[in-house]
Amino acid sequence: MQRTESLPGVRSAAVTLTLPMTGFSGVPVQVTGQAPLAMNERPIAIFQDITPGYFRTLGIRVERGREFSAHDNAGAARTAATVI
Repeated sequence: MQRTESLPGVRSAAVTLTLPMTGFSGVPVQVTGQAPLAMNERPIAIFQDITPGYFRTLGIRVERGREFSAHDNAGAARTAATVI
């Protein structure tokens, strides 16, 4: 990414497994603190692997939360972002 960002005319770069609207798959999740639900009644969450700068690179506005950073890993405090 650093090499790509250093190219003339490139303002930002990020990496992801799929682009928006091209292959998302949702999984049912159980919300902590709520009564257990049957699988077909659970809300669906979409998991997407992204690198820091993903939202900025694609021009996606973070509505709540914050952009993810290099410090977000398995040992860090959990974070979430609502984007539009």
